[in-house]
Amino acid sequence: MYTLTFSQGNTFTDEYKSTTEITVFQKSVEVDGKQVEVDIYDSCSKNLFGEKAYSKFRNKDGFIVMFDVTNYDSFANIKSFFDRIRQYSNRCILPVLVGNKIDTTEDRAIGNLLAEDFANEHDIPYIETSAKDGTMVTELFEKVLTDIINPSENVKQRQWRPFTSADLNSCKSCKCAIS
Repeated sequence: MYTLTFSQGNTFTDEYKSTTEITVFQKSVEVDGKQVEVDIYDSCSKNLFGEKAYSKFRNKDGFIVMFDVTNYDSFANIKSFFDRIRQYSNRCILPVLVGNKIDTTEDRAIGNLLAEDFANEHDIPYIETSAKDGTMVTELFEKVLTDIINPSENVKQRQWRPFTSADLNSCKSCKCAIS
């Protein structure tokens, strides 16, 4: 849902149908003064384990793995998602963990501390968002794209594959796979 929110300028719709396959959104954005065409792959979690999904992990620069803070089961599957991404990606990648639906605080099942501990243990950033009210959605994508296009030394150190200048120079169209 937050891919649609981002791709349509922070506009939320209740009529959005849940992702059942891999959907690609395209958006032109400015990152550090550069115009970048972004392909955002939105996949529901059940599609992250088939052959079709494995091929989608190739040639991507960043991965945003989202879980629903009101649903413990969605968080319980996070480690296996990151394991699959790491196993099947074929280049340096920047993973990010995202807790979504922070607008529903009364229904929260996953505390901030639990998610932050997981992220720290795996040396990945953790960000909380709300697709419904737009909280941190644009900032999330801006951070991911900035880290891919113009990575700091700190970002380079947490990439999951060896980083080379050729990888940075080959980034003409950043692609973020989102689940």
